[in-house]
Amino acid sequence: MNDWSDDAFAAYLAAMIDGEGHIEVITGHSVRVRIANTVRHTLEAIKDRAGFGRVIEYARPKDKNYKRLFCYEVSNVIDCKRLFEICGRYIHMKPDQMAEAMTIINRVLADVEKIDARNKAILVEIAKGRVQLHIAKEFGVSPQLVSYLKKGHQWGSVLRGHQARKLHSRFPRRQSQVFRLQEQEAA
Repeated sequence: MNDWSDDAFAAYLAAMIDGEGHIEVITGHSVRVRIANTVRHTLEAIKDRAGFGRVIEYARPKDKNYKRLFCYEVSNVIDCKRLFEICGRYIHMKPDQMAEAMTIINRVLADVEKIDARNKAILVEIAKGRVQLHIAKEFGVSPQLVSYLKKGHQWGSVLRGHQARKLHSRFPRRQSQVFRLQEQEAA
């Protein structure tokens, strides 16, 4: 696959998604794309050529004579968007699922931009030497969030994917507790 043209790879990837893949929207706030196959090296080649995603092995019943089953999975919204940018024009059997997934992806990315802008504004106020409690009240967030930002913590749970969704369902957070900070620019 490494010597294929970009168009040939995009068409092949779209065919794999159409034929052996699944575009999943999870509870309206996250997306996952999977391609299942019994040939691991094919999925590894897709992962290597795309530059993102992971290949996992499904657990199969041991008392049956099943072949090993592998899955190429992309669950990070940025990577899902990149995947659809690569092969979306060739997807013919699942265009509705892709459109629904892109709606979720665009909404999540817009929310991330708002959160990043808020966090940068909080950092500006911290740099001015303002009291953290006053900053928290002004922005409608917890004082702990302001403290975390001051210490330089970074969270990617909005973008991380499936693991973050599992935790979110077990430990739901209020809007003021969900945040993400991009890497700080060198000053």
